[in-house]
Amino acid sequence: MSLPQGQISEVDSQDGKAIAPLICWSIWKNRNQDLFEGQQWEPLVVYEKAMLAWKEFKVTCDLLEQRAPPFSSLCTQDGNGGVGFVARNRDAILVGAAMEIFKGPLSPRVIEALGFRFAFTTALRWGYSQIIVEGDALQIVQALNGSRSFVDCDTIILDYLQIAMNFSSCLFSHVKRGCNRVAHFVARKSLSGNGLMSWRGDFPQWLLTLALDDVRASGSSSMS
Repeated sequence: MSLPQGQISEVDSQDGKAIAPLICWSIWKNRNQDLFEGQQWEPLVVYEKAMLAWKEFKVTCDLLEQRAPPFSSLCTQDGNGGVGFVARNRDAILVGAAMEIFKGPLSPRVIEALGFRFAFTTALRWGYSQIIVEGDALQIVQALNGSRSFVDCDTIILDYLQIAMNFSSCLFSHVKRGCNRVAHFVARKSLSGNGLMSWRGDFPQWLLTLALDDVRASGSSSMS
């Protein structure tokens, strides 16, 4: 298969190790199409399809690097529910935090569901387009991923699945409480407050200290 010199130079100027398998895959698809359907692509079309796949792969990688994930947690007291989250960028730097209190009596699971929705709507309002939502509420994460259903909070879950459609990338993941310490402290703090509070810069000193200690602890754990 021969290509114009300009196309060859474009391949040479990019990551050849990543592109070469895609070109082979495109040739293989062309071979199958000829074998089973009696149709062949022109050599330049084979190349262009491989380059399109490579560019889509690069865009996806860039999106994954840009996601800023909210971490959601909750704490309950006398039927009231305090929820909170911290948002970090891909370098684990604190970029936002918020907390809210929901008056009870409410079940812990319903409060957890409301907490996730609170994180969703706040991240959307802040203009995030790619997020990873991590929380220590296992049942809610399972419901978000479609593996479980709960009558008492299905409506809330359906609501923020609709909200999630506003993001170009949105993933849900469960983390243990020990990995969610800062968000859990923010949630506890909300129970002693008067309602909604949020920060995007100009963080209170107690939050900066917690976030820094958390990063240091994570770094120590990864090295041990």
